[in-house]
Amino acid sequence: MPALTIWQPWASLIFAGKTVENRGWRPSEKLIGQRIAIHAGLTFEPVLDTSDLDEKFGRDYFTQAVNRCVAKYGRLPAGWPCGAVLGTVRLAGVIRPLPEGALEVETANDAAWWETDQFGWVLRDPIAFDAPIPARGRQGIWMWDVPEGVDVG
Repeated sequence: MPALTIWQPWASLIFAGKTVENRGWRPSEKLIGQRIAIHAGLTFEPVLDTSDLDEKFGRDYFTQAVNRCVAKYGRLPAGWPCGAVLGTVRLAGVIRPLPEGALEVETANDAAWWETDQFGWVLRDPIAFDAPIPARGRQGIWMWDVPEGVDVG
């Protein structure tokens, strides 16, 4: 299954309401509409606490999303799963960088997560696994060998 490695807390936030993953490159057209695995890398974004996140993004709901993850995974940053596949999402589309991209944003939530100088990978239908599945990540899109018995949606 195609997989994408993402730093924490961004990887976990996908399962708490984050609908756009920002990348400097466009996904392959063959991935659009497909489910991809979300892998939490070993790197944690150098953010000290949720107030720093709100200051950076200026959104109260961002703190609420972080708090939902903290309730599920533990305190920030300790206890957040790293080096593991957390679940899957459907890659629904891509928003191009400005100026064209502004016309492609579907929802206010998407617009809030999209960084306008990046390709916004639009994520839908997240399915979080009951427990993170340890895996070694890679850069770019890579193929994850789904363990037997794991329902990827």
